[in-house]
Amino acid sequence: MRQPHMSSVVERRLPVNHRVDPEGAVRLLPAPLRPQQVGRWAVAGIRLIRLGRVRPAWLPGGVGPRSENAAHRVAW
Repeated sequence: MRQPHMSSVVERRLPVNHRVDPEGAVRLLPAPLRPQQVGRWAVAGIRLIRLGRVRPAWLPGGVGPRSENAAHRVAW
């Protein structure tokens, strides 16, 4: 079964950064990426994204639910 082409609007992005041990951050990143360091700390964080009007692209624009559970881990 073919997946429908989906459409949505990013309503809000909320980045939350924090400092972590650089050795721990290196283990989380795939090679050849390295964490960004500020002083003796690495910078890591999460980003919460709220999507609005999530729907198949052929539906009218005002139709569709919201989703605010699309958080994922990022490390720089």
